Amino acid sequence: MARFYDSPTDMEPMVPDDPDQGLAGLGWEVVRRAERLGAGLHPLTADGLAGVVQVMNSYYSHLIEGHCTRPADLEAVLRGRSEGPPARRELQQLHFAHMAAQQSMKSRLAADPAEPIPGEPFLQSLHRNFYEALPATARFVAGPDAKPHPVVPGEWRRFHVTVGHHLAPAW
Repeated sequence: MARFYDSPTDMEPMVPDDPDQGLAGLGWEVVRRAERLGAGLHPLTADGLAGVVQVMNSYYSHLIEGHCTRPADLEAVLRGRSEGPPARRELQQLHFAHMAAQQSMKSRLAADPAEPIPGEPFLQSLHRNFYEALPATARFVAGPDAKPHPVVPGEWRRFHVTVGHHLAPAW
């Protein structure tokens, strides 16, 4: 039987050993250089780059879950076109929902930068935004038994699921 993660300690070590703080120093150097790079961008360029990164995040999230989409398909849905066979259109809807949830998060944080991101209300609102943007027929996830389980937008799951070929942490 497959084993689900049911404790944060199942994922340890969360941080690698770094007795001389060499890794930590390199990490902070990456942050400093990224800040300098970002500060030099024109706001329009930064906004355009953020859009590309959003598409990239969606693409890789779907790939991790076993959904192979093409960047051209993802760009088409952003232009309001859903095209191709039904399976491709369903993936485009998934991408649209993902992008809408990202935009909702961005707007919410712009309105309230102090919003507690790891808090349940924030996370559940992202979940709600994502699943409400999907058609009801797409609001299902597979369990380890390969059977579909309904997803209620904005509510925590009460069952085990798989994500692509991976077992998700225990609910």
